[in-house]
Amino acid sequence: ISSIPSVKRIRIGEGSFNFNPSDGGKTILSFEVMNCNYLESISISKQSFIYFNSFNLDTCCSLRSLTIGHVNQDSNNFTYADFILNSALLQLSNISVGDGCFSKGTRCVLGGIAGCVWLWLRVD
Repeated sequence: ISSIPSVKRIRIGEGSFNFNPSDGGKTILSFEVMNCNYLESISISKQSFIYFNSFNLDTCCSLRSLTIGHVNQDSNNFTYADFILNSALLQLSNISVGDGCFSKGTRCVLGGIAGCVWLWLRVD
């Protein structure tokens, strides 16, 4: 999702985008949101994007809330993905990542979130 000026909310339902390539992980599956200047919230229900390799959020200067899965519930979103928050996320004040999300990813980059007030990440 890139450069869509009018989008204010992104909501993705439970069990969405669970394509599992049969090539042993050679296919790169990435969820990216970039340059959406009026976007205020992203909410992704549990059990979505399980086989994706990366989650990248960049230059969404009005984004206030990011919710992936559900806290204290097995969510397993982006199980194999890297979690990358880049620049221009100055309004982002609430980040909530449910149990099991990004659990097999190898990188977690939290940049550009100077205004973050509430961050919930569970690491087991």
